[in-house]
Amino acid sequence: MPFNVLLLPLLGGYVFLRNWHRTRFSSRRHTGERLLFHAAIAGILFLVGAFVVTRLLNWAYPGLGLWWRRMLPFPYSGTAFLAFVTGGLLWLPLNWLSRIEDKAADTAIDETGDYLERLLVRAIRRTKPVSVTLKSGKTYIGFVVGNVDPSVDRRFISLLPLQSGYRDPQHQLVINTDYARVYERINNEGQPEPELDELMRDFIIVLPVGEIQSVNIFDRDAYRLFNEEPGLAA
Repeated sequence: MPFNVLLLPLLGGYVFLRNWHRTRFSSRRHTGERLLFHAAIAGILFLVGAFVVTRLLNWAYPGLGLWWRRMLPFPYSGTAFLAFVTGGLLWLPLNWLSRIEDKAADTAIDETGDYLERLLVRAIRRTKPVSVTLKSGKTYIGFVVGNVDPSVDRRFISLLPLQSGYRDPQHQLVINTDYARVYERINNEGQPEPELDELMRDFIIVLPVGEIQSVNIFDRDAYRLFNEEPGLAA
């Protein structure tokens, strides 16, 4: 089989790895030779399957093979093309059947050992607000906006803030701004839903990960408990 024909199965393997839920997160963290090696393994598997299928088709429908060779008179072009199509499309039914994207994302996060990503995933899935304290002492409490993608390095966190404040010299949280009251007033004005969504987006804040000192899931009841007990900091 000519070497240039093998480029199609290699490309099919690459497309498959980048889109199948079980491999797309880990493959996007691979670079250079490692990604090429994994794509080559997938491409060889597709090539073997395509070779078997084309042999069966030639045996069952000889005219189909003759027609293809007249259209593309290159050795094994049909086998290589079928391997490419298989890799380029097979991930679609596999993703639909398995629906394990969340589990695959969790596995990728666990492999990288990124504790920030783990916490954000928990907050998103439990619909819990997080408390983010910056190096300056400024603290924001709000809901994480958007999904967590472990295939890319996180540089920012987007929050829809509920409250904000600061840490005093004793590191106790002091809340001095309540965004929730503003949201309630906007909602009571009876704005149309599209305009209301747009107004809410205007409140989203973006925090650089490099400026973050700590992040935790915020529990309002726990916050009240800590503030009722002297000497405890939330």
